[in-house]
Amino acid sequence: MNLSSVTNAIAPYLSGLLVIFGNSVFYMFMKDGAGLTNYLYTLTRFTLELGPIVLLLSTYSPKTIERRWIYRLIILLTGPAILMGLANQSHTAPYVISDIFSFLLLWLIYGIEYVNGWFSTRQKNQIKFNINLDNALFSLAVIASFIAALFLGSHPEAIYNQPIPMEINFRHIFENIPTFIFFWLQMLLLYMCLYVLYYINHHVLINHFLSKHGVVAYVFAGFMTLILLYPPLTYIALNLPISGGSQPLTPSGDDNIFSIHNFNMGFAVLAGSLPLILAFKWQENSRQLSEAGKRQLEAELTLLQQQINPHFLFNSLNSLYALTLTKSVKAPEAVLQLAGLFRYVVYKGDKERVPLAEEFAYLQDYLALQQLRMGEDCQFNVHFGNTSSNHTIAPLMLIVFIENAFKHGLEGNNKNSWLRISATIEDNKLTFICENSILRTYKNSTPGIGLKNVHKRLNLQYKDQHTLNIIKMQDRFCISLVMDL
Repeated sequence: MNLSSVTNAIAPYLSGLLVIFGNSVFYMFMKDGAGLTNYLYTLTRFTLELGPIVLLLSTYSPKTIERRWIYRLIILLTGPAILMGLANQSHTAPYVISDIFSFLLLWLIYGIEYVNGWFSTRQKNQIKFNINLDNALFSLAVIASFIAALFLGSHPEAIYNQPIPMEINFRHIFENIPTFIFFWLQMLLLYMCLYVLYYINHHVLINHFLSKHGVVAYVFAGFMTLILLYPPLTYIALNLPISGGSQPLTPSGDDNIFSIHNFNMGFAVLAGSLPLILAFKWQENSRQLSEAGKRQLEAELTLLQQQINPHFLFNSLNSLYALTLTKSVKAPEAVLQLAGLFRYVVYKGDKERVPLAEEFAYLQDYLALQQLRMGEDCQFNVHFGNTSSNHTIAPLMLIVFIENAFKHGLEGNNKNSWLRISATIEDNKLTFICENSILRTYKNSTPGIGLKNVHKRLNLQYKDQHTLNIIKMQDRFCISLVMDL
């Protein structure tokens, strides 16, 4: 198992893991906990409590965004309810430590993912909407400032009566709407001071210094950025009216704009946003590589399909030409059969998958056309398995082997020639065998595009899901293909 497969396996759970690790750090900060042992204990408890919810949120991925959101909505309603019920069992020693902050983060992350997916699948005025990390964190700052303003606006003289009770009084807010808006704008500006540090870290420090000049340049540039920015940002926070109370809203809690505590807060923003930014960049790069690989695969398959159709047309017209040379009465019937074959190629040949029964019917029509032309001099022994199954297959995959049998084995060798074809289905595996007689004087000719194309198509569409064996003996040629359906 390589690194790429490991990261791809972890990717669906990345959002939940960020919540678990972030909550653990936040919990330790709020409880003034210290030491690695306490942190590991807290991390283990959060993992046990939130882990099942995260697994359920990440493992089920239905085709439609709406169904996925309904599924996650049910989980985010029932999971926290169960945990909160356990938490209320004991007030002195609660069974769980996860609080409403944990579930708000889960709602926010998966809600942003839903909105992003919804906008990505729709276009308005030919503009594609996309919510990236910058927009997500900006939205988080707006929401967080709004919630903080709700608490501040619920109490009279909240600035001078710190700490305030953590409760919301909507009646008081509605009676003092201007005060609430005033609090909201100030809190938003306060959060924007932190957002500026994140934005510089994302688009300057990481995109320029880390990606182009390495870790040492990034650390040095980050240190210089903090030295230059934390005093003016702290000055802005101190001069907000909301900081005019008994305790200024700065990390240091005082009026010193050069306090080391303010520097530490800026450092925490850079250090905390670094793994988040790198994770989102890795996810975006993986998505772009996946889309590029898909586009390349589609282009290659289209090119191969464009080659297959003329190849089939060339061989089929050769068969019809042979009938017209002999003025065979079977020529009109052959024209009708050939028209049916072309119809299949035109309407089904560019599909990703077709029912296996239709592909078998197409092969039988082709063999009937060849039998009309060759008559009784060539013995046909054809057996196709159960065609009533619901299996599908890439179109025009098997015809190449049959065409190859006629072109290199049966043409010009009608007397006592033979063709044996069998196709069986067992345990969702198709076993296809095509065996034909060849002249003893047969010499290898220049390989055509048919077998080359089918090799490429099998590798593109059935990679690690097929086994192809080609055996040439003195008097016969055999192809055996086993593939997963």
